[in-house]
Amino acid sequence: MAGPVPAAANAADVATSVVAAVAASAPSASPPAHDLIKLAIDVHLAFCMVARQVDNAVAQPPQKLDEEQLLRFVAKQKAMAKRVVCCYEAGCFGYGLHRKIIALGAENLVVAPQDWDERKVGVKTDRVDAKLMLGRLDRYLAGNRRALAVVRVPSLAEEVARSRVRERKQFQSDRNRWANQGKSLLLEYGLKCGWSWWQAERYGKTQKAVSGALPAEQAGVILTMLSDLQEMVMKLAEKLEELTKEQKKQVRERLAAHQKAAGKNAVEQGAALYRIKGLGELSIGQIQAEIGDWNRFANRRQVSSYTGLCPGVSGSGGNFTGLSITKHGNQRLRAALMEVAWLITRYQPNYGPAKQCRLVLAGKNRSARKKAIVALARKLAVDLWRIETGRLTPEKLGLQLSKAA
Repeated sequence: MAGPVPAAANAADVATSVVAAVAASAPSASPPAHDLIKLAIDVHLAFCMVARQVDNAVAQPPQKLDEEQLLRFVAKQKAMAKRVVCCYEAGCFGYGLHRKIIALGAENLVVAPQDWDERKVGVKTDRVDAKLMLGRLDRYLAGNRRALAVVRVPSLAEEVARSRVRERKQFQSDRNRWANQGKSLLLEYGLKCGWSWWQAERYGKTQKAVSGALPAEQAGVILTMLSDLQEMVMKLAEKLEELTKEQKKQVRERLAAHQKAAGKNAVEQGAALYRIKGLGELSIGQIQAEIGDWNRFANRRQVSSYTGLCPGVSGSGGNFTGLSITKHGNQRLRAALMEVAWLITRYQPNYGPAKQCRLVLAGKNRSARKKAIVALARKLAVDLWRIETGRLTPEKLGLQLSKAA
C-alpha cells in the first residue's frame, strides 16, 4: 500500500501526489478496460458516500470514504476507464473538491441540491441519496439534460472576489443586529433613543437618558450592557467603512481601466455599465461579483432565470394559473437588483420599463407595486446583460450615463 498523500498547497499538487501514489501501487500499465465510469458523491464534513456505475452495468452499493481515500479512488477509476464523470451537490464546502477531481483528469458536475426521493417513500439516508443521485447522473449523460441542474463553477479569482463582496454585506448585517439589540434594550425601559443610539454624536445623550430614567444602581447595569454593545457596533462599523471604501475604489479602478483601453472619447461597453445613473459603485460591484461572467448566458431567458425573478406557473389540461416568482436563482443578486430597480425609477425617467410601471408605482395598490418593481428588476437584469455583452448600448435602451471622469 502506498503511504499517505503528502500535504499540498493547492488542488493541482494534491492531484499530482494522488496520481503518483496510485501509479506507484499499480502492477503494470494497461489500456483502460471500460469506456465510462460514473461516480455520485454525497459529501459530508467527515466522510463522503460514493456510488459507482461501470459502463451500463447495475450500480454498485455505495461505499464510505474520507476525502483522501476518495481522491485515490477517483484516480484509480481514471486508470480503469477512458472517461470518469463525478457529481456532487453544491453546498457549504464550495468548489475545492471539484477542482481536485478535475486536476486528476476526471470530469465533475456540481449540481443544485434537491430532494432525491422522487417517489416520496420517506427513506432518506446517505446511501439512498448517493444511489438516487447516480441514477440522475446516468440519465443526464444519456441525454436528459433536465435530470440534473448543473451549477456553473466560478474561477478561483471570481470566487474570491465574490467572497470579499459578500463579506461586506455580512458585516453590515452584523452591525445592524448589534445596534438593534441595544435599541431593544433601551425600549424595554421606555427609552426611545432610535437606531443610531450607538453613534459617537448620540451616545452621550443615550447615557444621559438612561441615567435620568433609572435609579443609579440599575442605570449602571444598563449602561455597562450598552457600553459592551456600543463597542461591538463601533468595531463593526469601522470595518464596514474600510470594506466600503475598498470596494468603491475597485469599481472606480475598473472604470478607469475600461476607459483607458477604449480611448479618451470612445464609449466602451464595459465602461458604460459602470456609468449608468442610479447604479452606485457598491451596487454595480455586487452585481458584477454575483454574475461573474456575463457571457455565460446565451439568451435573456437564462439571465431572468438566474435572477429568480421569473413568475411561476401551474397548468394542466389547458388551464394555467400564475404564481409568485420562483426565487430559483441567486438570492443576493435578486436583492441587489430590487434595490437598484427603485433607484432606476428615480434616476432614469426615459428608461422604457420604468415608464411602463411609473403609474402603478405611484399608486396605492401595494400588491401591484410589488409586481411592477419585480418586473422592472427582471427587465433591468436583461438589459444590463445586453449592455455588457455588446448587444445594445445604454442610449438605445433610454438609459442616461453620468459624465466620464
